[in-house]
Amino acid sequence: MATGRFTVEGRWPFASGCRHAEWLLGGMFVFDGDAPRILPEQGPDWRLAFFPRANAEIVDNWDVLGLRATGSNDVVARALHIAEEHTISPFFQPARHSGSLWRLAFFTLAGVSLVGIPLGIARRALDEFTDLATTKVRAGTFQPVAEDPAAQVAFASVEANLRSARAFVLDEASALWETACAGDSPSLEQRAGFQLAAQQAMRAALQAVDTTFDLTGASARVRHPPPATMLSGPTHR
Repeated sequence: MATGRFTVEGRWPFASGCRHAEWLLGGMFVFDGDAPRILPEQGPDWRLAFFPRANAEIVDNWDVLGLRATGSNDVVARALHIAEEHTISPFFQPARHSGSLWRLAFFTLAGVSLVGIPLGIARRALDEFTDLATTKVRAGTFQPVAEDPAAQVAFASVEANLRSARAFVLDEASALWETACAGDSPSLEQRAGFQLAAQQAMRAALQAVDTTFDLTGASARVRHPPPATMLSGPTHR
């Protein structure tokens, strides 16, 4: 490491969305020579480094079933020179800026950013099933799935669970934000409450998707929306 700069080398797996990103974020340990740097009352100097995607190599090794869209390939950095101000140590150091957003702990902020994904996927699954159930007829029957009492009960259960989980998340996230806007950092109890809500959202979402998939049967699929209408004229970015 030169003063104020780092030379970064490493490989990070599961870099979801890396092909669509302009900047990447990777964890790193700082070394002084061949030995890891140890900071008083902290231990190893562990940081996150930001660097342009164009300066790294994306390894095309994301060959999985049903998850192609995440693009979670490996990312490789070779002798990248990164300024110290392009690194952060959010687990040990306070934020460099002042404001409500920076009063949220790192993993709490990550959870707030990510919790909408499972809730959104589950909502789409339930909506798709609602449309399909009115026309789908199982082999050996003459009524659509929507008129099957067992299917109605199963669907109602996951619908209620998902709505409850979403309300729980919104309540806990609102409490975090109100505390941050008041000028304080959310307490450990508040952060734990949000993590509890986020985990419940994941469980409810999994149950909703699994249940609708089972109820749909072999014809389960995702229907893509129609393409957007193309308009002539100038485009603005």
